[in-house]
Amino acid sequence: MNSSETFGFNLANDELYNRVYVKDIQAKLCASKIFPTEKSSKRNLRGAYITHINGDRVFTVEEATEKLLKLFQQSKDHNHGGDLGDTTNSLNSSDPTSASKNHFSFQITYAPERKLTGKRLKRAIDDYYDLAPGTTKSIKQKPEEMDEDQMKDVDDGSERFPTGTKIYKVFNEIEYAGEVTGYDNKSKLYHIKYEDGDLEDFFHNEVKEHQNHTVPMKQRWNRQKQIVLQSLISKLAPDELDYEEHVMKLDFEAIRAITELNSGLDCSEDEVPSEMLRMVVNTLNSSMMTPEEEALGHFTRKRLQKLSTWDEWEKGEHKQLNQFEQQQMFGDPIDAALLPKDAVILRPHWQYAVKRSGV
Repeated sequence: MNSSETFGFNLANDELYNRVYVKDIQAKLCASKIFPTEKSSKRNLRGAYITHINGDRVFTVEEATEKLLKLFQQSKDHNHGGDLGDTTNSLNSSDPTSASKNHFSFQITYAPERKLTGKRLKRAIDDYYDLAPGTTKSIKQKPEEMDEDQMKDVDDGSERFPTGTKIYKVFNEIEYAGEVTGYDNKSKLYHIKYEDGDLEDFFHNEVKEHQNHTVPMKQRWNRQKQIVLQSLISKLAPDELDYEEHVMKLDFEAIRAITELNSGLDCSEDEVPSEMLRMVVNTLNSSMMTPEEEALGHFTRKRLQKLSTWDEWEKGEHKQLNQFEQQQMFGDPIDAALLPKDAVILRPHWQYAVKRSGV
């Protein structure tokens, strides 16, 4: 695909969040002229996540590319088949109306946070390990008792290491840094705490053996990054077995609280009965609703009579009345004038709702 077809944006998916971001800017194309100079355009846009294109939300490279290709074709039609040079000054990141009327323009929205790289990405990985310690390595337990000959093999009797001594040990091809936090004179074991919070005990000779790095820095960094990504997928993403645990649920009290916070309206039980909320939820869950029915909010006969689907509602009404008659729910008619003055008249209350089956 020609980079001009994406207006000079070289896009990629962030492997940590799987979101589309600007990897690079192609020289002498639209994207390089969003800011006064090509250098400033690259400085401001490289690493920026793209959230919307012309108001449409995009998440992946495929979605963003598809949107840009459609806009590219529209720009060609707008310029009557002219080349991309006709639109080089029209792409604006914040104000789609700022371009000249002779130029094709559209709007791109960027996220305030940029793609993490270098030290910032390493800090994020370290923060992840602080929240999820012990996810990538297996630590062997030391024997509780050792005879004198066995102890000579693991402790040469030299000067003890002080608290704070740094050590480096490889687990699953990843090198972890740790430090001595204490020493047990009885068991002759050093207490080690790793950078991700895991704990282990070392004999004296083990501390001596792990004083220096054993894995090249680039290999350490790349491997640790790969393990973090795998851990994020395996531990944070729900699978089929625990899907139900990750389905967000709202009860009526939560719906009332959210509505009151957003609108300031009184959503107490007296003002908005639970039956009305239940009807609205069932209505929204139904796949048989028409757009004009969804726009009503709640159903009344007066409102429904204005819809193009009123015939269906009236049929449902007649069907329900016929069922009541078959169940002998109606008695003989009574002249209201013959009733005692203190008689209580219970008038029928008709409620309209859409079942999940679409009825």
